[in-house]
Amino acid sequence: MARWAVVVVALLLASDRTRGGEGGGGYESGLGGRGISPWETKVKGEGGEEGGSGREYLRGKVHLMGLRQTIDKSPHVKGSTAELMKFLTTRTSLCAVDAAFMKESFSSDPFNTQKLLDHVQHILDPSCACDDDRVAVYLLRHALRVKPDDALGWKLLADLTYAGRAYKFLRSVDDSKNLAQVEDEGDENELWSLSMQMYQRSLDFNPNNPGALKGMGDVSLNMLNNPSGAKMWYEKGLRITTLDGATRSDLLIALASAHEQLNENEEAEKMFSRAIELCPSNLNARNDFAAFFFEHGKLSKAAVLLEDLFHNEDTSAVYLNAQLCYNYALLLENREEQHKAIKVLESAFIHHPQDLDVRSKLAELLYTHSTEHARSKEILLGNLRMVPNHIPSLLSLSLLEEEHEGSLADIEALLANALELEPSNPIFLNLNARAYFLWEDFENAERLYRDAIFHSIDNPNLNSCLGLAGVLKQGGAGKIGLRRAARRMHHKDENINWELVAADGLQNPVTEARLLYEHVLAIIPHDNLALKGMAELYEECCMELDKSKEIYDLAISLQPSDASILLGAAKLSGRMGNYSNLIHLHERAAELRPLSADLM
Repeated sequence: MARWAVVVVALLLASDRTRGGEGGGGYESGLGGRGISPWETKVKGEGGEEGGSGREYLRGKVHLMGLRQTIDKSPHVKGSTAELMKFLTTRTSLCAVDAAFMKESFSSDPFNTQKLLDHVQHILDPSCACDDDRVAVYLLRHALRVKPDDALGWKLLADLTYAGRAYKFLRSVDDSKNLAQVEDEGDENELWSLSMQMYQRSLDFNPNNPGALKGMGDVSLNMLNNPSGAKMWYEKGLRITTLDGATRSDLLIALASAHEQLNENEEAEKMFSRAIELCPSNLNARNDFAAFFFEHGKLSKAAVLLEDLFHNEDTSAVYLNAQLCYNYALLLENREEQHKAIKVLESAFIHHPQDLDVRSKLAELLYTHSTEHARSKEILLGNLRMVPNHIPSLLSLSLLEEEHEGSLADIEALLANALELEPSNPIFLNLNARAYFLWEDFENAERLYRDAIFHSIDNPNLNSCLGLAGVLKQGGAGKIGLRRAARRMHHKDENINWELVAADGLQNPVTEARLLYEHVLAIIPHDNLALKGMAELYEECCMELDKSKEIYDLAISLQPSDASILLGAAKLSGRMGNYSNLIHLHERAAELRPLSADLM
């Protein structure tokens, strides 16, 4: 793996292998180029200290210097052109511009690297309908074999590699494999090493290449967790005097992100402001600046930035930016404007029907704040056809099925398939356990919940704890057995033995359920599911009604609008003979959720 990452740049140009059997175009990399939404938790690389990262980079750089003769003396440029032309000119393209280029310009002059690179940039533009990374990679490979010192070619290939969109194609060429046979997508170390080598190659031929300087900074910031190094690259790019406003604006946005990671927030804010002043039409600048305000709790400032865009008379360009629409929808949701968020996502969905973020958030809001449950389900099922183990979609679909259908039977196969793909994933174990619980198969539910705890034993999954406690409370040992166990329940504080819980469980199931609820509440003191479960445990298993009421009172004070808590407390009031309180709580629940009244 690591060795291949170092020599691929040479093989990229020197390889004479063909691409037989790969068929037509299509987006096969499975990796988007949009990157991580700044509104979500930022996933950083595992690069060590700055010194260590630098040493790795220097080794790569020295090795590249030794490879140049091999690259530049490649004798196979003309020999491979016929195979490449046959593949590119006979495939079906969804883009008229692409099809015309292949049949006219490329067929008549396959060695015009300027035209090749211009066309690659067209393919990589989000507006291009062919959406084919493979064609872009193959054209770049060909262009760099024709002209190995092309700085723009190396920069574009580095961009694709950094985004995780080139590795499999390059690997298939190197190994003479059909693309479908390449399972290796490259680990993070290979991707940052390859990206840096390619950006450095671009800078070797054009030291004032702002795109390559920004690329080096992006790798340092996002893959090596080295904001200080990133600042150096971005500032070097900004010192170029011939930059246009859009390029300078992009570098300022990147520099702002480096300042933010260094907790230099005032400087970050200045950089964002300068970026927007230089290029008011830069949607990425406004998006990232709004995200910055959002993350630092300045919601009103974030709202001003985004609403200016979405309230403009011509908002078509805004809806072409999927991330911007998604982020604005998150802001609206945070401000309790869910119906407005749905409208924004509906408009974005028209332009980005394959975007998982847009699809998932739209489906979630449709089932939580509208009556379009069937459409929500359709969107989520579409997500799972694209990505069979897409966790947000499986979670939302499970909630939708359980709440509106009362069963998970319709998605049983999807849940089982997700677990088959990742048998040790606690989330998928929990979802399948929940399905068994709803079908009252407590034995299998208990088995899967314990398995989920086993696979997260160092930091037990809280949903596994709640689910297992619910199984034990509901019927794991039978009601009579539970009441017998309740009389022997240990009320003293004790540490829970997770190895026993993950295996066969503690000797006393009621004690085990109480400890599980207490564990959740120790981490999330206001968790209403845990409070409700604990109240039911004392009411149904221990017959300690006063203790149960005490817990319900606490839960209602924390979440007065939780209908399920109100109904549980109403039922307990009836058992305790307090019928006026029963009616009062029941009426409150019915106002919040009219169907709840029918469940009494």
